[in-house]
Amino acid sequence: MHLLYLRLLFFLYLAMIQYMPMHAYAIDIDQCATRIGQSLPSPQSSPRLSEMIRIVEDRDDTKLQDAPGKCFSKLVWGFSGPMVITDKDFTPDDQDILYIEYDDIEKNPAVDQLLLSGKLDEAAIISGVRSGAIKVENVPGGAFLKFMYNKGFLSDVIRSIVSQKIFTKIYGYLKSDDTCEEDILDFIINILKLEVNSSTILEINREFKLFYGKGIDEYKTINEIFARIYTSEIVKSMLTFYGAKEGDIISSSTSRIRFYEKISDIDKNFHLTDKNISGKINAFNVRQLFGSSKENKLQAMPLKSYEDYERVLLHQMAEEVKGTTMIINRLAPVDYHNFHFPFSKGKVLSHAEIAAKLNNKSAQDFFSKEKHSPAAFHIDGEYLSVSTVATSSQAIKYNPLVVNIRDILFLEVPKLGVIPFVVVGATGVASNIITVTPGQELSMGDVMGHFEFGGSTVIMFLPENKIVAYPKIEKIKRLSYRVPSADQETTKEREMEVYMHMGIPLFYLKR
Repeated sequence: MHLLYLRLLFFLYLAMIQYMPMHAYAIDIDQCATRIGQSLPSPQSSPRLSEMIRIVEDRDDTKLQDAPGKCFSKLVWGFSGPMVITDKDFTPDDQDILYIEYDDIEKNPAVDQLLLSGKLDEAAIISGVRSGAIKVENVPGGAFLKFMYNKGFLSDVIRSIVSQKIFTKIYGYLKSDDTCEEDILDFIINILKLEVNSSTILEINREFKLFYGKGIDEYKTINEIFARIYTSEIVKSMLTFYGAKEGDIISSSTSRIRFYEKISDIDKNFHLTDKNISGKINAFNVRQLFGSSKENKLQAMPLKSYEDYERVLLHQMAEEVKGTTMIINRLAPVDYHNFHFPFSKGKVLSHAEIAAKLNNKSAQDFFSKEKHSPAAFHIDGEYLSVSTVATSSQAIKYNPLVVNIRDILFLEVPKLGVIPFVVVGATGVASNIITVTPGQELSMGDVMGHFEFGGSTVIMFLPENKIVAYPKIEKIKRLSYRVPSADQETTKEREMEVYMHMGIPLFYLKR
């Protein structure tokens, strides 16, 4: 029965997006290499790459997904369309995802003018989009996503099926199965939005060799290429290029970022939510993010199992983050999906070490006896989308960020103390992969883990009294805009995201 539902959903999804226009861009690989001070690898070939070139040459255009494919996984692709809308007749609605490019700040006068205004009205948004200062993200499968997170019986039914674990696990299995050359090309064209033809494919292969140490012909599955990882040399070059230095806190991932300078100031109930709706609808509750239940019930609960002791520690840590600065990094499918250590130095705390810092003697004794405790606290949950279409939807009761499957690392950082680092899964994200171990020492840029196929989110909490935002970051904290609600009778206030690369300095330590 589940399989039947999945197939129906896949076909519905494909039908809804098949008319979305293709948008591709070419990469200037020489410029990329020069920018970060790396030398290009020599062009190379292989039987698999030769087959990819043959496939491309046999096509009249780059829309490989339009041609019948040999591979089963083509059935579940369905991703096409531009990542950025440039429609000159654009009119905003409450489901649009708006963002600005970090690189445009202090370079594009239109962007700086927007930042001076703080809160943007509809006219400012329209002007910003038409001038190119504001980007409107066209989410892969966006029409389907918007339908799924609208109010309505059919939307509720589809959302309840898609958010189930079995849907994501089957989807993840398909992405982990050995795939053919056409599927890898589909990924490069439809997800990464690269212009693929017989003259660019060798350059794309060189780019992959340069940045990830592997050519496109060396990836055997979609999840492999999705979770591609920067070489250590590239990470060092990027940190140098962006000017990251000792004491800086960098962006841990290439993503769209939102900042909340002080959580406790957002409202008395410790919720993040749209201004015109009840805190009971799509609310962001930090205790819930940490998997904590009602305080009195938690303290009365008998501690018997590993999970019981984990819950107690998470509840204690949730109380510690009040008054902190929160950073939300949302990763779209097009992005690089590894997350890196954002501090100069630090280490991953074990469960026993966390218990000791919280003065929880019973939990410390319990975890000290456990020989194989993982680095992260795992919280099972749903598989809702983490797109802002979903996180601002009034059709769901709880914010996906606090009910989705998630893993929480606790990092000990000199001068900052214990930093919670939350890794949130989503629809189609078969697994959050944590690659660090308890007690592991880390340096800036070290990889901590990655997501398997899909969009995902990383949330980090920082003590606001110990950090200072860099001037560019100061300009964009809590940048918001007002747009008409779907009923056109009210307005909603939304936060605008800022797109930036891994390695860009966000804050530095107070001196």
